[in-house]
Amino acid sequence: MEENLTLELLFKDSQGASKKVNIKNPLEGLDRESVEQLVDVLVDSDIFINDGIDLYATAAGARYVRRIVEDIYMVD
Repeated sequence: MEENLTLELLFKDSQGASKKVNIKNPLEGLDRESVEQLVDVLVDSDIFINDGIDLYATAAGARYVRRIVEDIYMVD
């Protein structure tokens, strides 16, 4: 069995579409304040603009996603 942890940073672009940034194997137990600071850096950087759309215009949240993979069988 394999377990993976991802930190998802959630955003809205300048047109209101949902976007996210995935960070694999993050530190566990991060608090809201620490993650908000990271998200604010991305929002305030204004370096992720494509065809006039700010891809990470506003913060929408953050969450841990834990994924467990259990093989039933594998063929070599």
